Amino acid sequence: REIMHGRILHGTQWLDDDMRRVPTTYYAEQTAIGQLLRGRGQDRSLRVGVIGLGAGTLAAYGNEGDYYRFYEINPDVVKIAKQFFSYLSDLPSESDMVLGDARISMEREDPQEFDVLALDAFSGDAVPAHLITVEAMEVYLSHLSENGVLAIHISNRHIDLLPVVAGICRHLGLEYRHIPTRLKLSSDSGSGTCEWAVVARKSDLIDTLVADEKTARSFGSKEELPLWTDNFSNIIGSLRKARD
Repeated sequence: REIMHGRILHGTQWLDDDMRRVPTTYYAEQTAIGQLLRGRGQDRSLRVGVIGLGAGTLAAYGNEGDYYRFYEINPDVVKIAKQFFSYLSDLPSESDMVLGDARISMEREDPQEFDVLALDAFSGDAVPAHLITVEAMEVYLSHLSENGVLAIHISNRHIDLLPVVAGICRHLGLEYRHIPTRLKLSSDSGSGTCEWAVVARKSDLIDTLVADEKTARSFGSKEELPLWTDNFSNIIGSLRKARD
């Protein structure tokens, strides 16, 4: 079963009872977010934040004793995830659903001390720029534990957000890694590359993540990078054709 918005795939689920808790597509175990949640959840409980619900696939990683907090702006997506997918109902841990703009909600909350915060709001054609600025990053950092990690899903057909993430990280003195993974996304779309940018305060928190080194990118200290703030962003300049 798949959830689509236009041409954008937002999640899938196997219907077989033995397979329905297997995370798929952009959230499979070999992806950056899969590596983070499986690796960090092996020997301790996790506090996990998810911005952008989709089908609720990341709930497949939840274990008893964890805490999952989902932020979703569209109430119809919540209804679809609960009615047609079972990731949320199968989640064995405590969870909350926060309806509304994630950044506004997080600005009003006490620090959540997330071990992993997944930001999954950039796959569509209309990128919410206010979620990927210097000021937005500062909000996310305020909700991470001391050793917490932010995973940003940057797979997008038209827009290249990796330089934007790198520019923000350089400005704030953060570490980042680009983790592309080649995988089969859906039954009829063939293979594709799923891209995550993983951000942390210290490099050792993300050094062990495995990337497709043929397509992974980084930027030198002298390269000019865009710096998006609440007062400036440039979607046109981030179009993939514009950067070719």
